[in-house]
Amino acid sequence: MNTSYKYIRFTREWKGRWTCKNKRSGYVLGIVSYYDEWSQWVFAPALFNPTVHSASCLRDIADFLEQLNDEEK
Repeated sequence: MNTSYKYIRFTREWKGRWTCKNKRSGYVLGIVSYYDEWSQWVFAPALFNPTVHSASCLRDIADFLEQLNDEEK
């Protein structure tokens, strides 16, 4: 599973939760967790500090979610 991309990295905090961080600054961009109501992994942006994302960053987040969701099948 790919957890490191050009600008972001995902680290597992515990089962069912990953943190998405900026590679350069270590700034937390959001959390990836399993959402039971939808039966899939989702990304929740950081609420305490606003973040902005480029199209390529959003594609990387989507790619990571797709990897996790494919493992669930």
